[in-house]
Amino acid sequence: MSNLRPSPHFIAIVASIEILRPVDEAWSIIGSYGDAGRFIDTASMLLSGHGEIGSVRQIGDGIVEVLIGLSRHAYTYAQIQGPMAPFTYHGCLDLRMETATTSRLLYTLSYDQADMDEARRQQEFDRITKRFNDVVKTMKLCAEGQA
Repeated sequence: MSNLRPSPHFIAIVASIEILRPVDEAWSIIGSYGDAGRFIDTASMLLSGHGEIGSVRQIGDGIVEVLIGLSRHAYTYAQIQGPMAPFTYHGCLDLRMETATTSRLLYTLSYDQADMDEARRQQEFDRITKRFNDVVKTMKLCAEGQA
């Protein structure tokens, strides 16, 4: 009998929305790694670091994430504690310039669903898709000064 896990089966979910604000201005409003909770109406804070790679944030009472990638208008994190941590959950917030006055927000989530049965796979996909479509809408409103 083998102790090997099933082969990884990663899924990616992308939530995307246009923001009617230049990329630098929009990023200054929505791009703070430690401020993520405000877009899901919960508390969040940096536990360590100042927003550089290796910084650790807490969202709500049970989610802890570490910043593993960073560029001028993007960051990537991995959940190390929380409901999706056992599934190698990662998120990437990426803001791209579309025109001089607009930008495109892409929020990509990925996780390994190999250890989930089909019902759990669908449940997590639906939950995460809804949550992050709501998150990007809230970020848009904040970036455009409507929230």
